[in-house]
Amino acid sequence: MKILFIHNNYASNTTGEEYAAESLKEILEQNGHEVKWFRRFSDVINDSFLRKVQAFFSGVYNPRAVHELKVLLDEFQPDVIQVQNLYPFISPGIVKTIKRRGIPLVMRCPNYRIFCPTGLHLDGQGAICEKCLSGTRELNCILKNCENDVPKSVGYALRNFLARTFWHVTSAMDAYIVQSAFQKQKFIDNGIPANKLFVLPGLSSKNSISKSNLIPEYVTFIGRVSEEKGIKEFIKAASFLPNVPFVIAGSIPKNLSYLIEEFPINLEWRGFIAGKQLDDLYASSKIIVVPSKWYEGFPNVLTSAMKHGKAIITSNLGAMANIIEHNETGILVQPGDVIGLTGAIKELFTDDEKRSLLGNNARKKAALRYNSTKVYDQLLYLYDSLLSEKDRKSKNILAVLHYPPPVHGAAMVGKFIMESNLINNKFKINYINLGTSTKVNEIGYGSFLKIKRYIKILYNTLKHLYKDKPKLVYITLTSSGAGFFKDAIVVFLSQIFSKKIVLHFHNKGVKTKQHQWLDNLFYRQVFKGSEVILLSNYLYEDVKKYVSVENVHICPNGIPLTNSSLKSSLVKNEVVQLLFLSNLIASKGVFDLLMACQILKNKRVPFFCRFIGNIGDISLAEFIAKVNELGLSDCVCYDGPKYGLEKEIAFENSDIFVFPTKNECFPLVLLEASQLSLPIISTNEGGIPDIVKNNQSGFLVERQDSLELAKKIELLITNSELRVKMGEIGKENFNEFFTLDKFEERFSQILEEIV
Repeated sequence: MKILFIHNNYASNTTGEEYAAESLKEILEQNGHEVKWFRRFSDVINDSFLRKVQAFFSGVYNPRAVHELKVLLDEFQPDVIQVQNLYPFISPGIVKTIKRRGIPLVMRCPNYRIFCPTGLHLDGQGAICEKCLSGTRELNCILKNCENDVPKSVGYALRNFLARTFWHVTSAMDAYIVQSAFQKQKFIDNGIPANKLFVLPGLSSKNSISKSNLIPEYVTFIGRVSEEKGIKEFIKAASFLPNVPFVIAGSIPKNLSYLIEEFPINLEWRGFIAGKQLDDLYASSKIIVVPSKWYEGFPNVLTSAMKHGKAIITSNLGAMANIIEHNETGILVQPGDVIGLTGAIKELFTDDEKRSLLGNNARKKAALRYNSTKVYDQLLYLYDSLLSEKDRKSKNILAVLHYPPPVHGAAMVGKFIMESNLINNKFKINYINLGTSTKVNEIGYGSFLKIKRYIKILYNTLKHLYKDKPKLVYITLTSSGAGFFKDAIVVFLSQIFSKKIVLHFHNKGVKTKQHQWLDNLFYRQVFKGSEVILLSNYLYEDVKKYVSVENVHICPNGIPLTNSSLKSSLVKNEVVQLLFLSNLIASKGVFDLLMACQILKNKRVPFFCRFIGNIGDISLAEFIAKVNELGLSDCVCYDGPKYGLEKEIAFENSDIFVFPTKNECFPLVLLEASQLSLPIISTNEGGIPDIVKNNQSGFLVERQDSLELAKKIELLITNSELRVKMGEIGKENFNEFFTLDKFEERFSQILEEIV
């Protein structure tokens, strides 16, 4: 493949953007692709007034750059073009030249410049500012003097205004590469369609992890020294901790040279360093601090520190909060909070155990997610999909679905769909959140706020139906109750526009309501002409009255592969640990399990049962009262909700997973337990028999049968070999049918057939 990279270097030529662009070129060439540059350099400006004037006009339109690009396009004939920074010597004028030739055009966006003239979403006072996203837009850059230089602010505002309104940089690209889920959402919020956004993490430097015997001792800041990077807060923190050695590695620009005089005695400035010097600095650092006050695109210093296994303190903002999980792979503090930053440094500097834990977790995450092979694979996939887009018929879908918050099965599947590169590169999908609840305990209850959210859903649906003219409307329909009637209106609107409709059910209940005249009337209209996606063949009986089997598609859910190092084949606990992981909702069988626990205790069967999940329709007080009433306080506990690594650890520390639900469709939590090789005891509800093979990977009991539930639990407690065997069968079944990759393939194939 022939790829043309277009980029205007920044003045220093050493920013993360230059490194990222060079690294992408290098990995493409290493894999046999031909890459050429169309490049300009800003370091020629220096302090020259004439050069600054030239930069202003060429940033608006540079006819020479356009002409030279035409010549290069004729000579090189690229398959794909990737642009990055166009200012000040290339200009957005090249966009129309490229679009006329029909070459797929990708813009890599390491910042927010296509919306914000400065690219940082910061005003002249260093505060987060999004004024340029609405109303008077770029004029705000002038009114707030965001560059603290009126002519410069005017120039930046004008060129952004023309880039947006005349050159259409916010819509002309075939794809926009962003570097984090946070950045993707910001772009979505500002009008960039989700199907044009591709999350590709940045590449950190090729660290040769120092093998010297350097002793970690420093608290270190590495990178561009600027106010938005939080350098002043870092210096202040150093002054508050005089007994802690601090280091700054990075060039200090002239406008901040006065800071050197303010350095406390315990702060050392080493200037710009690279190579072995930089690797050695990482090795000799206890903590890497990234106290940025702007959203950031993808701070490479974070992933470099992670690869070195260093403890990280960074801002709870933007990309940083996407990369670092608080108290798992680092510490998050509020941006600009010197006291909070100082406290975090002080605590972590003296806590060797916590630093080691955070650093090890960070290293594992970096190795899994931020390696060059994965980045190359993702980038090549993007290029291939853009080339395929030239030759295939456009497939435009409106997806009205649930996604978090709150966290529940349908919402998680919606999240998987939205984040799937496979699905979103194959179809042009506009997303609308069908949920009106933001918390689990809001589900099933009305409020004025929920009515307001619902009106917004209807408005957005109408807007997309009229403006985007989708060929297919995908709806995750609630099967019964008030939620069904709410969702049915969305179906009716789509029918008015004569759209092909596919209904994806993540719950059941149609059969229980089909005999009521109003429900029956609505069901008949909703299902008229609609295709239906079910999670299991076992669920067809629920909609059989309204849908012929020819219009039904089976698509079991899938979940991402875990990073756990679980050794499932070993007997893990002397006292067998039972795990229930779901929201505390009566229909999930919480009280049935407690009754089974009482039976086990009365029989003096040793066990310990842990309940994990958010509070639902069972309050914590009710739960504790029931535990005490049954005399289970010494063998049952509630541990609250767990996510990420904490949830994986909960699975890892358990021996049996118990989920005696009374009304279920296809619970994702059973997939999680299967993936982690736990034997499962559940009920014969919905699609559960697809997940749990009765008497093979676990046991299925009748719902609300605490006695039978207790018998099956006792059987597994007393037979460790059976536990291991069932867990292994469950994992094999998971790997064959229920990975996220399998789901994405099935789901996209179904949409392909329907659309």
